[in-house]
Amino acid sequence: MTRWLSFTNHLTGAGHTFGVFADDRLVAYGMLGLPLAHGEDNLGRVLGLDTGPCGQVAHLASCMILPEYRGHCLQRELIAARMALAKELGRRYCVAMVSLHNGVSRNNLLAAGLAIRWVGNLGELRRQLLFSDMNRTDDFDVAQQEIVDSLDFERQCELTRRDWWGTGETCDGNRTRLVFMARHPRSKER
Repeated sequence: MTRWLSFTNHLTGAGHTFGVFADDRLVAYGMLGLPLAHGEDNLGRVLGLDTGPCGQVAHLASCMILPEYRGHCLQRELIAARMALAKELGRRYCVAMVSLHNGVSRNNLLAAGLAIRWVGNLGELRRQLLFSDMNRTDDFDVAQQEIVDSLDFERQCELTRRDWWGTGETCDGNRTRLVFMARHPRSKER
């Protein structure tokens, strides 16, 4: 039911849906949500943004690609297209929600310049919120970094509460680790 409501909201002007077609067949799609500043579903509220900035939040919502079309950078292209439209529509901030188990989406979002800013429970689900301020680049203190297992929920929660952001990942074999770095004090002043 939630997915249907989300789709219905996009049809009524609360967002846009991008489709990728092979001939007449829809092979991939990505949704861009445009939540209201005061909306309960605005992920900017979870991040602690004030009402003004919440009005500039865009959600990089659901993105699906048929299995036989994966591995061709379609998700990355859908991320870039949605971020470009968000900026064109006056939305400064992009927020995406992923499961700790969804390494492919997280990797593509990190590659697009988003960073893991919040980790916690949304309802009963453990989620990471990735964030981008498209008008500026945050500075990180490279001397303060920690490598964390991608499934270590408790440690990721602790680091993001301390304003450390996940900025990248490393893989060795089947094990993915996330790179968390402390935000540089000058980033917090802007």
